[in-house]
Amino acid sequence: PIRVRTLGRFGVEVGDTALAVRGKAARKPLELLQFVVACGSQQVAASSVEFALWPDLDGDNAHAASKIALHRLRRLLGDDAAIAIDAGRLSLNPRLVWVDCLAFEALADALPAAPFSPAQQASAERTLALYAGSFLGSEDDHSWQLVHRERLASKYRRVVRAVVVQARAVQDQALARRTLERALELDPLDEDLLRELLQLLADAGEHGAALTRYERWRALCARSLGVEPAASTQALAALLRAAAAPTREIAVGRRAPAP
Repeated sequence: PIRVRTLGRFGVEVGDTALAVRGKAARKPLELLQFVVACGSQQVAASSVEFALWPDLDGDNAHAASKIALHRLRRLLGDDAAIAIDAGRLSLNPRLVWVDCLAFEALADALPAAPFSPAQQASAERTLALYAGSFLGSEDDHSWQLVHRERLASKYRRVVRAVVVQARAVQDQALARRTLERALELDPLDEDLLRELLQLLADAGEHGAALTRYERWRALCARSLGVEPAASTQALAALLRAAAAPTREIAVGRRAPAP
C-alpha cells in the first residue's frame, strides 16, 4: 500500500494518493525515510541515523529528535507497522512498503553476465525500465546520498552494457541503440556509454550521425565540465572523420554543374 519513488525524483504514494508534504516539519521525517532506504532498508542502526541527520546535536538531543521524526513519519505513512524499530535498529516492512531503488537493485544483482536466456533478457529490460534517473534526483547532495547514488548508477551501467552485448550478439541493433541512447539521456556526460554508441553507429555505417553525436557531446562536455574528451574518444572521432570523408567527397563530386 505504500510506494516510495527515489529514482529520478522523490515521492511517496499511500494507497492511490501521492503524499503532498510541505513545510519544515515534514522534512526530517522524509530524510529519515530516505536514509533508511539508502542503507538498504533493513536493520539500520538508529545511532547512524542520528549521526547522519542531526550532526550538530549532542547524543540525547539527537536521539530525541530521531524519535520525533520517526513518530511523524509513521503518521505520514498512515501505519506504524510500516517502519519497525527493534533493539535500536530500524527496518522497512516489505509487506507494506515498496521502494523502486530496492526493487531495481534486487533485479540487477540477480542478473548474470550476458548472454541471457529469454527470461533473463525480459528481466534485464524490466530492470532498466525501473531506473528513472539518479537516486533522489536533484535532492540535496549529502554524503550518504552520493554513495548510494553512485552504487545504483554503477549497477545501471552494468545492466546497460549487458543488454547491449546481448542485443548485438543477436543482431538486434535497434535495441542496442535504444538502450544506449536512453542511458545517455539519464547521464549525458557518461563518456564510456558515448563511445559505445559511437562504435555502434560506426558499425552500422552511420559515420555522419556518429560525428554529429560526438560534436554535440564534446560541446556539452566543454560547457558543463570545462574539459576535452579523453584521448580514446578523440581517436575514435578521428576514425569516424576518416571513414566519413570519402562519402563527403562523393557528395561534392555529384553536385550539378553551375549554369
